Amino acid sequence: MLMTKKTAEKAISKIRITDKNIEENIMLSFKPRKINDNLYLYEAFKDDSLIGSCEIKLDNQYADIISVTAFKDDLLIKDGLIRSALKFGADNGAFIARAYLKDIDSKLLLKMGFENIDGILQNDIPSALHGDCKSFA
Repeated sequence: MLMTKKTAEKAISKIRITDKNIEENIMLSFKPRKINDNLYLYEAFKDDSLIGSCEIKLDNQYADIISVTAFKDDLLIKDGLIRSALKFGADNGAFIARAYLKDIDSKLLLKMGFENIDGILQNDIPSALHGDCKSFA
C-alpha cells in the first residue's frame, strides 16, 4: 500500500537490537558513505567493527537497493541497513524503493511489504519503514 509523500517526510528509523542469548542491548551505528554522485554505501558498525553494508542508488524519486550483506547473514542487521538506507533516500528526495529479484534476496523485502511488479520488488519508502523489525528475529 503506497503512502503520500507528506507521510514519507515524517518517517524516522532508529535501530536497537536485543540479542535474545545475551541479556543486554546491542547498539549499532549505520553510516552512509558516498561512492559517486548517486551511489552510496550504507555501512553497519558494532563498536568500530564493520558488520554489514547496503549499497543504494538514488535516482530522482527512486532509491534502488543494489546489494545487502551482513555478518553471518543476520536478518536484523540487514533489516536495519535497508531501513537506514531507505530513510537516507527519503531524506534526499526518494519516495519509491526498488530492488531487482536477480540481485538481492527477496525474503526480507517481501516481509517489509515490497511487491513483485514485473520482476522488480517495489514499495513506497514510508510503508517500507513502517513496522517492527522484531518480526524477523
